[in-house]
Amino acid sequence: MSEFIKIKCKECGKEKISFSHATREVKCECGNVLLYPMGGKAKLGKAEVVESYG
Repeated sequence: MSEFIKIKCKECGKEKISFSHATREVKCECGNVLLYPMGGKAKLGKAEVVESYG
């Protein structure tokens, strides 16, 4: 099931909202990759899921 998720960078603490099945890398303002596209559900990089919507 796809949904929107709020993710938080483990290094700087900034939060972003993204699609759980992202098709592109999702990067933080500090340059860390938060989500990696995997052809389905995206894989977490240097991030943690704070909240999910859906």
